[in-house]
Amino acid sequence: MLIRYDFKINLKDFGIFLSHIAKKININYKLFYENNEFSLELNDESEKILEFNELIKKVPYFLFLQDFNVSEEKSEKRKEFEIGISKLPLNLCDEIFDDLALKVQNYEKTNESDFVVIANYELLQKAFVCDKNTQILLNSYEKPFIKLALKPLYKKAHNLKDFLYVGFANNKDLYNELKESNELYYIKKPENALIIKPYNDTFCIIQNPYTNEFDNAFNIDKLSFRLPKNKASLINLLKGLEHGEKLLANYEKKFSLSDFELVEDNIFALIKLANIILESDVLKLVPNNYTKGVSVDFIIDENGLNIAKLISSLMSFRLANAAMIEVGFFEGLVKMLGNLNTDERYISTKLIEYSSFLSYNAFLNPHLKISKWANSECFN
Repeated sequence: MLIRYDFKINLKDFGIFLSHIAKKININYKLFYENNEFSLELNDESEKILEFNELIKKVPYFLFLQDFNVSEEKSEKRKEFEIGISKLPLNLCDEIFDDLALKVQNYEKTNESDFVVIANYELLQKAFVCDKNTQILLNSYEKPFIKLALKPLYKKAHNLKDFLYVGFANNKDLYNELKESNELYYIKKPENALIIKPYNDTFCIIQNPYTNEFDNAFNIDKLSFRLPKNKASLINLLKGLEHGEKLLANYEKKFSLSDFELVEDNIFALIKLANIILESDVLKLVPNNYTKGVSVDFIIDENGLNIAKLISSLMSFRLANAAMIEVGFFEGLVKMLGNLNTDERYISTKLIEYSSFLSYNAFLNPHLKISKWANSECFN
């Protein structure tokens, strides 16, 4: 029996999974690859082909698959797929075939949460904005949770937020319990679930339990800076600069500098400090595409980031009524992260949830690669 599967997919390592399955069940196969398209020919007994079909369901290809076709003809392609050196984490391929090294989760029901489980398609269509591609993702083997917008009428009638993370029932018992339900089934945030956030015409992985690459990523959320904890310590920093007192006096003539408290010393606190000085919101104002801003001083010396020079730069630009200071701050922050990432590791960060952080062209810099597996990547 001859069966041919054609996959159009922008993940070349998908061929490793196909080869792994074919070898696992000792089936006669040929695998061809050209221009992001795989053609897999299986020529064997029908029982083995059925066994192959069961195993292919466990591969998380729905995240990457663009098109799929099955036929009973030989492939016209002649360039066979070569595995070469795998880009995948060493343990990932075997984990996939041990049910992704995860057991079916028992969700913990709760009264209020950002996470809901659904088994009733009518409820899904009634409550959420959800296209066909999103439904494919929800149905995939991983049973991910996807951030979906609520429809206005349903949101108003049930007094809900704008978005919820939605997942399909991941076992038969839960499916049978919920398939006729017209109520949302709230659960506590699952620790080991694939969590996806739509982004323009694509999506981003926010949490990925199927790999340990996160441990090796450059986690910029763990960076620390010598930040002023309040207004008094900020003033002392500026007094240490030449003309710092004069700058502060001029700034306070024109703008108010209220007292503040910074408890943390991480990258989020650094952004908060900029927001305080600019009386703005950097992450909201930075556009979703590259725009050149002013050149804000991000100077690294023997003590790390020179916070006094950064504050002075922001105040000076504001006094000069400069445009797009927020963009300049963000651009300087991105360049600084590139300089700190000396070993060119993939980056992971909770800032991934801000669209400006994802799409800003500065991240095309090779030093600022967003990891495919470690908590944060957009797939086109």
